[in-house]
Amino acid sequence: YNLSRALVPLFYTAALVSLWLSGSARLQTIVAANLAATAGGMGVSGFFLRRSIRLKFSTAEARRLLSLAWQFDLTALLLLLSTQADRMLIVKFWDNRSVGLYFVALTIGTTASGALAHVFHTVIFPNMARQSGRDQQRDYLARSLRHIMFLTFLCTIAIVILSQWLLPFAFGKEFKSAVSLSIILAIGQFPCTLCLVIVRALRGLGEGRPGIIAEALAGVTFLIFALPLGTTFGMTGIAWATCAGNL
Repeated sequence: YNLSRALVPLFYTAALVSLWLSGSARLQTIVAANLAATAGGMGVSGFFLRRSIRLKFSTAEARRLLSLAWQFDLTALLLLLSTQADRMLIVKFWDNRSVGLYFVALTIGTTASGALAHVFHTVIFPNMARQSGRDQQRDYLARSLRHIMFLTFLCTIAIVILSQWLLPFAFGKEFKSAVSLSIILAIGQFPCTLCLVIVRALRGLGEGRPGIIAEALAGVTFLIFALPLGTTFGMTGIAWATCAGNL
């Protein structure tokens, strides 16, 4: 399970590094690398699961899957809207230079914590699913959350301290004005990381409703704060509205 979940990002990262070193990194080649990594991960997963794949259609099974999937699909849609709302506003109402600054700040401020959320979810879910009862599963999730809270806190502190050097080094001195944005977004990513791990773990246990509620509240809170903060403080206000939504 963990291997199949890790294959796509590993393939994609290897492809990106190869494109970068060869000087072939362009929009078309990056999109092609993403598609190839996804296809490769799907192929390897299909190989491991080849004995359990059923080709015969079952109406009863399809009905059960659909009744459960709508909760997960709704959560995924709300998650997409709540996490992309700030970017949609920036692209819509700011110029190209501001868009570049915001996305660079977003990359520095959120990539590490987002990777931690993905890694922890990938690692803890199989172990949590193997617990004998619901109480044991909740205890295991609570212990895991304490670990990820500590690591995410350290990661956030590191980004806050190092971003003033890391951002110009990675993207150039032209983007140094995005340092304050990256710090705000890193702070806002801290509660978001914990929420993602909890929601994904509960979804894996068949409890989709908490995720729906959490993502709906995050989206509504962001919209409430985005208008007054965005009009008053510009992109900095949008970043603070993102923090408020993540809380």
